[in-house]
Amino acid sequence: MASFVKVRNVNPLGAVTVNLEGDKVDVAAGAVISVAPEVAGRAAAWRSPRDGDDLAFMECRHDDDFTVTEVHDLGDGLLAQPDNWHLVTGKDGDL
Repeated sequence: MASFVKVRNVNPLGAVTVNLEGDKVDVAAGAVISVAPEVAGRAAAWRSPRDGDDLAFMECRHDDDFTVTEVHDLGDGLLAQPDNWHLVTGKDGDL
């Protein structure tokens, strides 16, 4: 059984059209939709650096020895757009 995540359109400009697996869906401002976790993605966050990170193109935090301690991961999917989409949890997510 597929797992879904609920997200709310908080776009200040109103309704948006999103492409969900080839289907274009109009989402009204304030509306909650269920999407696959890969579509919801994740919000931007600070995290530990990983092999393969291109530190030249990432905002970094350093310790006193200038060793990178954290990188700013920009996230992905709808939740990487915090001005437009919010993760919905609990009763707030009732459809």
